[in-house]
Amino acid sequence: MQDKDSTKAAASMAVNAGHFDDPLDRQGLAHFLEHMLFLGTDKYPDSGSFNNFVSQAGGNTNAWTGTEHTCYFFDINNQEFEQALTQFSRFFIAPLLNSAETEKERNA
Repeated sequence: MQDKDSTKAAASMAVNAGHFDDPLDRQGLAHFLEHMLFLGTDKYPDSGSFNNFVSQAGGNTNAWTGTEHTCYFFDINNQEFEQALTQFSRFFIAPLLNSAETEKERNA
């Protein structure tokens, strides 16, 4: 959908995995991974860099984990949409999932 007069742009990604996909011995794994994707990627390794970029450009980010899907989304000022989409896409291509951030998230 496009509105040439809009000052905001948005994108979302629904992943076909949710609570029902959690292994019996790892309940909460889908929700845990939802959080981990925001904590750095190969090209944007700083934890929270995407959230900071979007926030500084007048936007918002969020995600939710349901029973069968996990949805990630953001909105941002039009001028920064392309850069935000580039960073956002790295969540699903090459998340870091590094051990230090994993431990922090496990203990949160």
